[in-house]
Amino acid sequence: MSSKSPLGSTPKLIYFELGAKGRGENIRVLLQDAGIQYEEERIPYDDQWPALSKQLKATEKNPVGSLPILELNGENYFGTVPLLRYIAGKLGTHKGRTLEEDLFIDSVSDFVVDWRASWAAGLQSPKDRAQHVENELPGYLDIVEKLLGKHEGPFALNDNFTYADIMIYQIVHDEEILGKLERYPHLKQLQEAVEARPRLVQYFAKRE
Repeated sequence: MSSKSPLGSTPKLIYFELGAKGRGENIRVLLQDAGIQYEEERIPYDDQWPALSKQLKATEKNPVGSLPILELNGENYFGTVPLLRYIAGKLGTHKGRTLEEDLFIDSVSDFVVDWRASWAAGLQSPKDRAQHVENELPGYLDIVEKLLGKHEGPFALNDNFTYADIMIYQIVHDEEILGKLERYPHLKQLQEAVEARPRLVQYFAKRE
């Protein structure tokens, strides 16, 4: 990756220690694909988190008290999709080429946010997980498959790789169904295209 960030200062990502899972991983993947050097602070997700959330609010690091946070150019920014959109806008890559394309990938991203919320709710217990997989997951997969088919893939905007594709790939990864997409040709095509991107090949191998 390049030694100087086109974002200005070297960004610092603050997120939970969840391995390769979670919302913050979307930002890591975008930075990796763009060749942006960044720093990290990984926070244990344990009983201390409520206290840390209050601390974030009190110090105005993030008035919402949530992670991820991106420290950049002396400022603190938060919100997964807004961060992805902001980085893409600063780079001039990983976004749509028109306002209409930006609207489409924002709509896709908004849907994935709902999907992720359902996935996270399913982590509360094995019963919740089973109910999510049986009752919710098939519907999310069907809809994303249709969305990817709108521009005939491999990505949501045909050959233009955007942050929406990262979000789709990451939630499929977190659902632990990569390699199990035979019924979803567009999703399978997206997986293969994402995993073939030169800067991500080594990153994915290392993160797993």
